[in-house]
Amino acid sequence: MSVKKPSRRNFMAAAAALGMGCQAGGFAAEAGAEAAKPVSKAVKVEGTVASGYESVREAFAAAQADDPGGAQLCVYRHGKAVVDLWCGRDNANNRPFTSETVTVIFSAAKGMVSTCLHMLAERGLVDIDAPVSRYWPEFAANGKEHIPVSSLLSHTSGLPWFPPDSGIQMLGLIDWERCISALAAMKPLWTPETAYQYHSATHGYLIGEVVRRVSGKSIGHFLADEIAKPLGLSSWIGFLNLPNGQQAISLAGIAEADETYFLESQKGRRQGLSRAPRKRGGKSQ
Repeated sequence: MSVKKPSRRNFMAAAAALGMGCQAGGFAAEAGAEAAKPVSKAVKVEGTVASGYESVREAFAAAQADDPGGAQLCVYRHGKAVVDLWCGRDNANNRPFTSETVTVIFSAAKGMVSTCLHMLAERGLVDIDAPVSRYWPEFAANGKEHIPVSSLLSHTSGLPWFPPDSGIQMLGLIDWERCISALAAMKPLWTPETAYQYHSATHGYLIGEVVRRVSGKSIGHFLADEIAKPLGLSSWIGFLNLPNGQQAISLAGIAEADETYFLESQKGRRQGLSRAPRKRGGKSQ
Protein backbone atom coordinates (compact mmCIF):
# COMPACT_ATOMS: atom_id res chain seq x y z
CA MET A 1 0.00 0.00 0.00
CA SER A 2 1.32 3.39 -0.93
CA VAL A 3 1.19 5.82 1.95
CA LYS A 4 2.10 9.50 1.82
CA LYS A 5 4.76 10.31 4.35
CA PRO A 6 3.83 13.21 6.64
CA SER A 7 6.37 15.85 7.48
CA ARG A 8 8.35 15.64 10.72
CA ARG A 9 6.42 18.59 12.15
CA ASN A 10 3.03 17.10 11.24
CA PHE A 11 3.88 13.77 12.78
CA MET A 12 5.15 15.33 15.98
CA ALA A 13 1.97 17.41 16.22
CA ALA A 14 -0.12 14.30 15.67
CA ALA A 15 1.89 12.47 18.30
CA ALA A 16 1.18 15.25 20.77
CA ALA A 17 -2.54 15.13 20.06
CA LEU A 18 -2.65 11.37 20.56
CA GLY A 19 -1.42 11.84 24.07
CA MET A 20 2.24 11.51 23.19
CA GLY A 21 4.90 13.99 24.18
CA CYS A 22 8.45 15.07 23.48
CA GLN A 23 11.34 15.21 25.87
CA ALA A 24 15.03 16.00 25.81
CA GLY A 25 17.43 14.07 27.99
CA GLY A 26 20.50 15.50 29.66
CA PHE A 27 19.84 15.04 33.38
CA ALA A 28 22.76 15.37 35.77
CA ALA A 29 23.55 12.19 37.66
CA GLU A 30 24.22 12.31 41.39
CA ALA A 31 27.66 13.20 42.68
CA GLY A 32 30.19 10.42 42.44
CA ALA A 33 28.50 8.76 39.49
CA GLU A 34 30.74 6.57 37.39
CA ALA A 35 31.33 7.51 33.75
CA ALA A 36 29.80 4.94 31.41
CA LYS A 37 32.30 3.01 29.28
CA PRO A 38 31.65 1.15 26.05
CA VAL A 39 30.40 -2.31 26.94
CA SER A 40 31.01 -3.88 23.55
CA LYS A 41 32.38 -2.97 20.17
CA ALA A 42 28.85 -2.98 18.77
CA VAL A 43 27.42 -0.40 21.15
CA LYS A 44 29.13 2.63 22.64
CA VAL A 45 27.12 3.76 25.63
CA GLU A 46 27.61 7.35 26.80
CA GLY A 47 26.60 8.89 30.10
CA THR A 48 26.85 7.96 33.77
CA VAL A 49 25.62 5.44 36.32
CA ALA A 50 25.87 5.59 40.08
CA SER A 51 27.78 2.94 41.96
CA GLY A 52 25.75 -0.25 42.11
CA TYR A 53 23.95 0.39 38.82
CA GLU A 54 26.61 -0.94 36.47
CA SER A 55 24.39 -3.87 35.48
CA VAL A 56 21.78 -1.43 34.19
CA ARG A 57 24.36 0.03 31.83
CA GLU A 58 25.25 -3.47 30.63
CA ALA A 59 21.59 -4.38 30.10
CA PHE A 60 20.99 -1.13 28.23
CA ALA A 61 23.91 -1.87 25.90
CA ALA A 62 22.70 -5.41 25.31
CA ALA A 63 19.18 -4.22 24.56
CA GLN A 64 20.48 -1.72 22.00
CA ALA A 65 23.00 -4.04 20.36
CA ASP A 66 20.86 -4.62 17.27
CA ASP A 67 19.16 -1.23 17.18
CA PRO A 68 20.29 0.85 14.18
CA GLY A 69 18.89 3.98 15.82
CA GLY A 70 19.40 5.56 19.22
CA ALA A 71 18.03 5.46 22.74
CA GLN A 72 18.13 7.24 26.08
CA LEU A 73 17.58 5.90 29.59
CA CYS A 74 17.35 8.01 32.74
CA VAL A 75 16.39 6.56 36.12
CA TYR A 76 15.77 8.55 39.28
CA ARG A 77 15.83 7.13 42.81
CA HIS A 78 14.83 9.26 45.77
CA GLY A 79 15.00 12.36 43.59
CA LYS A 80 18.50 11.69 42.25
CA ALA A 81 19.49 10.48 38.79
CA VAL A 82 21.25 7.15 39.30
CA VAL A 83 21.24 6.22 35.61
CA ASP A 84 21.65 8.64 32.70
CA LEU A 85 22.65 6.84 29.50
CA TRP A 86 22.34 7.23 25.75
CA CYS A 87 23.73 5.57 22.65
CA GLY A 88 23.34 5.16 18.90
CA ARG A 89 22.61 7.53 16.05
CA ASP A 90 19.82 9.68 14.73
CA ASN A 91 20.19 8.21 11.25
CA ALA A 92 17.54 10.39 9.64
CA ASN A 93 19.59 13.51 10.43
CA ASN A 94 22.99 11.78 10.22
CA ARG A 95 24.17 12.77 13.68
CA PRO A 96 24.87 11.07 17.03
CA PHE A 97 21.99 10.35 19.38
CA THR A 98 22.89 12.43 22.43
CA SER A 99 21.54 13.30 25.85
CA GLU A 100 19.91 16.38 24.27
CA THR A 101 18.22 14.67 21.31
CA VAL A 102 14.49 15.38 21.43
CA THR A 103 12.45 12.23 21.04
CA VAL A 104 8.80 11.23 21.16
CA ILE A 105 7.88 9.54 24.44
CA PHE A 106 4.62 8.20 23.02
CA SER A 107 1.98 7.12 25.55
CA ALA A 108 4.02 8.13 28.58
CA ALA A 109 2.40 11.50 27.87
CA LYS A 110 -0.98 10.06 28.86
CA GLY A 111 0.19 10.36 32.44
CA MET A 112 1.22 13.94 31.76
CA VAL A 113 -2.18 15.00 30.40
CA SER A 114 -3.97 13.14 33.19
CA THR A 115 -1.83 15.03 35.72
CA CYS A 116 -2.98 18.30 34.15
CA LEU A 117 -6.61 17.30 34.68
CA HIS A 118 -5.95 16.21 38.26
CA MET A 119 -4.36 19.60 38.97
CA LEU A 120 -7.60 21.28 37.91
CA ALA A 121 -9.54 18.88 40.13
CA GLU A 122 -7.23 19.65 43.04
CA ARG A 123 -7.99 23.34 42.58
CA GLY A 124 -11.72 22.67 42.69
CA LEU A 125 -12.20 23.58 39.03
CA VAL A 126 -13.15 20.08 37.89
CA ASP A 127 -15.22 17.45 39.66
CA ILE A 128 -14.08 14.10 38.28
CA ASP A 129 -17.41 12.54 39.30
CA ALA A 130 -19.37 15.14 37.33
CA PRO A 131 -20.53 14.52 33.76
CA VAL A 132 -18.06 15.47 31.05
CA SER A 133 -20.89 17.44 29.45
CA ARG A 134 -20.81 19.93 32.35
CA TYR A 135 -17.53 21.20 30.95
CA TRP A 136 -17.91 20.13 27.30
CA PRO A 137 -21.62 20.43 26.41
CA GLU A 138 -21.28 18.97 22.90
CA PHE A 139 -20.02 15.73 24.43
CA ALA A 140 -23.55 14.88 25.60
CA ALA A 141 -24.57 13.77 22.09
CA ASN A 142 -25.48 10.16 21.33
CA GLY A 143 -26.26 9.12 24.90
CA LYS A 144 -23.07 10.40 26.54
CA GLU A 145 -24.67 13.02 28.76
CA HIS A 146 -24.02 11.04 31.96
CA ILE A 147 -20.47 9.83 31.30
CA PRO A 148 -18.33 11.13 34.19
CA VAL A 149 -14.90 12.69 33.84
CA SER A 150 -13.49 9.75 35.80
CA SER A 151 -14.48 7.46 32.93
CA LEU A 152 -12.13 9.34 30.62
CA LEU A 153 -9.30 8.83 33.07
CA SER A 154 -10.01 5.11 33.51
CA HIS A 155 -10.37 4.22 29.78
CA THR A 156 -13.97 3.07 30.31
CA SER A 157 -15.88 5.66 28.25
CA GLY A 158 -16.27 3.40 25.20
CA LEU A 159 -14.47 5.84 22.86
CA PRO A 160 -11.12 4.12 22.18
CA TRP A 161 -10.99 4.99 18.48
CA PHE A 162 -12.46 7.52 16.11
CA PRO A 163 -15.60 6.35 14.29
CA PRO A 164 -14.71 4.94 10.84
CA ASP A 165 -17.14 7.30 9.11
CA SER A 166 -15.18 10.28 10.46
CA GLY A 167 -12.47 9.56 7.91
CA ILE A 168 -9.79 10.53 10.43
CA GLN A 169 -6.45 8.93 9.58
CA MET A 170 -2.90 9.70 10.67
CA LEU A 171 -2.61 13.17 9.14
CA GLY A 172 -6.10 14.01 10.36
CA LEU A 173 -4.86 13.73 13.93
CA ILE A 174 -3.26 17.17 13.74
CA ASP A 175 -6.71 18.78 13.31
CA TRP A 176 -7.78 19.18 16.95
CA GLU A 177 -11.24 20.59 16.23
CA ARG A 178 -12.06 17.84 13.78
CA CYS A 179 -10.98 15.15 16.23
CA ILE A 180 -12.82 16.47 19.27
CA SER A 181 -15.94 17.07 17.17
CA ALA A 182 -15.87 13.44 16.01
CA LEU A 183 -15.53 12.21 19.60
CA ALA A 184 -18.28 14.52 20.86
CA ALA A 185 -20.69 13.14 18.23
CA MET A 186 -19.65 9.50 18.61
CA LYS A 187 -21.82 6.79 20.16
CA PRO A 188 -19.89 4.74 22.76
CA LEU A 189 -18.88 1.26 21.61
CA TRP A 190 -20.14 -0.21 24.89
CA THR A 191 -22.11 0.97 27.90
CA PRO A 192 -19.69 3.35 29.63
CA GLU A 193 -18.09 2.15 32.87
CA THR A 194 -19.12 -1.49 32.33
CA ALA A 195 -15.92 -2.42 30.50
CA TYR A 196 -12.55 -0.97 29.64
CA GLN A 197 -10.16 -0.87 26.71
CA TYR A 198 -6.99 1.15 26.35
CA HIS A 199 -7.91 4.45 24.64
CA SER A 200 -4.63 4.62 22.78
CA ALA A 201 -5.72 7.05 20.06
CA THR A 202 -8.22 9.25 21.89
CA HIS A 203 -7.04 9.76 25.48
CA GLY A 204 -5.11 12.95 24.70
CA TYR A 205 -8.10 14.53 22.97
CA LEU A 206 -10.69 13.55 25.59
CA ILE A 207 -8.63 14.75 28.56
CA GLY A 208 -7.09 17.64 26.67
CA GLU A 209 -10.44 19.08 25.63
CA VAL A 210 -11.75 19.06 29.21
CA VAL A 211 -8.55 20.85 30.28
CA ARG A 212 -9.00 23.37 27.46
CA ARG A 213 -12.67 24.04 28.28
CA VAL A 214 -11.95 24.60 31.96
CA SER A 215 -8.60 26.43 31.84
CA GLY A 216 -8.87 28.19 28.50
CA LYS A 217 -5.46 26.75 27.55
CA SER A 218 -4.55 23.98 25.14
CA ILE A 219 -3.14 20.90 26.83
CA GLY A 220 0.31 21.86 25.50
CA HIS A 221 0.19 25.36 26.95
CA PHE A 222 -1.22 24.12 30.24
CA LEU A 223 1.58 21.56 30.60
CA ALA A 224 4.18 24.19 29.72
CA ASP A 225 2.87 26.83 32.13
CA GLU A 226 1.85 24.66 35.07
CA ILE A 227 4.32 21.76 35.07
CA ALA A 228 7.28 22.03 32.69
CA LYS A 229 8.33 25.62 33.40
CA PRO A 230 7.96 25.49 37.20
CA LEU A 231 9.92 22.23 37.38
CA GLY A 232 12.48 23.15 34.72
CA LEU A 233 11.57 20.18 32.54
CA SER A 234 12.68 19.82 28.94
CA SER A 235 9.34 18.32 28.01
CA TRP A 236 6.66 19.47 25.59
CA ILE A 237 3.35 18.55 24.04
CA GLY A 238 3.34 20.18 20.63
CA PHE A 239 5.88 22.68 19.34
CA LEU A 240 6.05 25.14 22.20
CA ASN A 241 9.34 26.97 22.61
CA LEU A 242 11.68 24.19 21.55
CA PRO A 243 15.26 25.33 22.21
CA ASN A 244 16.82 27.33 19.37
CA GLY A 245 18.31 25.03 16.79
CA GLN A 246 16.82 21.95 18.45
CA GLN A 247 15.46 19.40 16.02
CA ALA A 248 13.39 16.35 16.66
CA ILE A 249 14.21 12.98 15.18
CA SER A 250 12.71 12.43 11.75
CA LEU A 251 9.89 9.95 12.21
CA ALA A 252 8.58 9.68 8.65
CA GLY A 253 9.29 5.96 8.52
CA ILE A 254 7.51 5.35 11.82
CA ALA A 255 4.65 7.53 10.66
CA GLU A 256 4.29 5.44 7.51
CA ALA A 257 4.17 2.25 9.55
CA ASP A 258 1.68 3.77 11.96
CA GLU A 259 -0.45 5.02 9.09
CA THR A 260 -0.64 1.50 7.67
CA TYR A 261 -1.51 0.11 11.11
CA PHE A 262 -4.06 2.87 11.65
CA LEU A 263 -5.81 2.16 8.34
CA GLU A 264 -5.87 -1.59 8.93
CA SER A 265 -7.14 -1.12 12.48
CA GLN A 266 -9.93 1.16 11.33
CA LYS A 267 -10.88 -1.33 8.62
CA GLY A 268 -11.21 -4.02 11.27
CA ARG A 269 -13.37 -1.78 13.43
CA ARG A 270 -15.97 -1.50 10.69
CA GLN A 271 -16.80 -5.09 11.60
CA GLY A 272 -16.44 -4.53 15.34
CA LEU A 273 -13.65 -4.15 17.86
CA SER A 274 -10.39 -5.86 16.97
CA ARG A 275 -9.98 -6.69 20.65
CA ALA A 276 -12.94 -7.15 22.93
CA PRO A 277 -13.15 -4.65 25.79
CA ARG A 278 -12.63 -6.12 29.23
CA LYS A 279 -15.41 -6.22 31.77
CA ARG A 280 -14.84 -4.80 35.23
CA GLY A 281 -13.98 -8.26 36.46
CA GLY A 282 -11.37 -9.25 33.97
CA LYS A 283 -13.48 -11.25 31.49
CA SER A 284 -13.94 -10.27 27.88
CA GLN A 285 -17.22 -8.69 26.91
